[in-house]
Amino acid sequence: MESLTLDLFAPGMSPIHRAGLGGLAATLHALDESSLAAAERPNGGWAVDNDRITLSWPKPESAGPFLEKLFGFAFQIKNGLIHLPGRVRGELPFAVRAELHEAIFKTFLQHGQTRKLAKKETERVIEIDEKPIAVRFKVCTSYKHQTQWTKLIDAKKRLTTKQLEIAGPLFPGAVVRHVGFTSQTRFTEGAKNTLALTFALVGCLSLRLHRGGVLIVPEVTDLHDFAHALPFITPTSPRECRISGVADAALQALVRLRTQEKTEVLGVPACRAVRFSVLPWAKQQKTRSASIEVLAEGRLLDDFSLVIDALPPRLRPLKSKGGRGKNKVETTKYFWADSVVRPFIAENVARGRRWYEGFRRLVVSNDLAKKVGYEREGLSTMVEELTRESGEVVIIHAVHEAMRRRYGAIAEETKNANKQTRHNRWNREYERRRLAFVGAKRADDFRYALANLLSHSGRLKTLQDGWTELLPWLRADRWQYARDLALIALASYKSTKPEPDQDAEEITEQGARE
Repeated sequence: MESLTLDLFAPGMSPIHRAGLGGLAATLHALDESSLAAAERPNGGWAVDNDRITLSWPKPESAGPFLEKLFGFAFQIKNGLIHLPGRVRGELPFAVRAELHEAIFKTFLQHGQTRKLAKKETERVIEIDEKPIAVRFKVCTSYKHQTQWTKLIDAKKRLTTKQLEIAGPLFPGAVVRHVGFTSQTRFTEGAKNTLALTFALVGCLSLRLHRGGVLIVPEVTDLHDFAHALPFITPTSPRECRISGVADAALQALVRLRTQEKTEVLGVPACRAVRFSVLPWAKQQKTRSASIEVLAEGRLLDDFSLVIDALPPRLRPLKSKGGRGKNKVETTKYFWADSVVRPFIAENVARGRRWYEGFRRLVVSNDLAKKVGYEREGLSTMVEELTRESGEVVIIHAVHEAMRRRYGAIAEETKNANKQTRHNRWNREYERRRLAFVGAKRADDFRYALANLLSHSGRLKTLQDGWTELLPWLRADRWQYARDLALIALASYKSTKPEPDQDAEEITEQGARE
């Protein structure tokens, strides 16, 4: 028998090579469990060990037919959508399949010559939480990976011994560095590593991001464990497909693994996430613009599970009018409005910072502050669950109590006025305090803003009991944390300050496009 052995930790095996080898292991596992007829199976054998895969076929010239059938099973198209059996177990919902299908064109298959798509989008309206939402995708008839096996063999259908050029469809981000020196600056690999990179499409996960995409590259240390874990990385609902950044994408993938209670045999100790977006110097393609590595630490994933539950993507109404006169009809569709706070928290916890560090950036403008206001309930949950130091708790509770007193005083002053007048006074008080904290550029500025609020709020029990815990947070080395906590207290306060009008969340069709 002619054989080919691919080692997980061989020289030249980068994280994406290892993820590709994991994708090959998962594909072979799916092939073992499939009901494929004997005539359609590769004519040969395979063995998957913890750190290597061995493929074998009867004679050297059988490599071509073996790889053709292996690739035919691994890289399929099902109802116009790319289908990778190694990544899934069972049937995914249509909306998820369409989302993953479109995401691949933001990472691996960016160039038009790497895939054949329909010219027009197909739109299908589905219901999520009993709300209609449009799912759009382009039907695919073929893509590069399906015929990549032909590059791995020579004219006699034997495994090639040549070095093969590697480009973006196999290794997103790999490019010729200088068009004037193509042969010297191109990226090449032998047949083994090229085969591993081809299956990176299976072992990695692509997700769509606003004006770009994110590629999640799991760290593979055990091929058996990874083959079983890979389907759990894949989203199973449209809501799980929604991401807002590289840290958010990597943490959500690891949390999905953890929720399946596979923490002891994951074979995925970490995930790398790489963002691809259009940059000014390369508008013809999406280029790597950010990356992060997130470790699968238990406490980290426990905390982020709370964040996902408290700050999920929401469905918001999109109203449009059609017709004229008596025939005028108003229709309502829904679109995804993602959290602005969750990716902020994800970036902080993934990089080992305090979960609220830099919160000022989210409320520095009126528009952002309004969006954060819609997530008051989720922020309140974060305050209760993730704020653990006593000084942090004192700052937040003191500001809450002070605002409650201020709103109460305004309510008393306007008890004979109409409701709108009272609400206007409350809003002005909130804006006054927000701008005071946001505008604090020095420790003295923040101390003045905080003292001004507390001194105009009467006797505060929180401050009486915990003032010694508060004082260290006013020092020069910690005042910025205290400023972020004070702003979080304002954003999460929900006892007296009126909720945003529901009308404010209804977005016109033009506004939604913008």
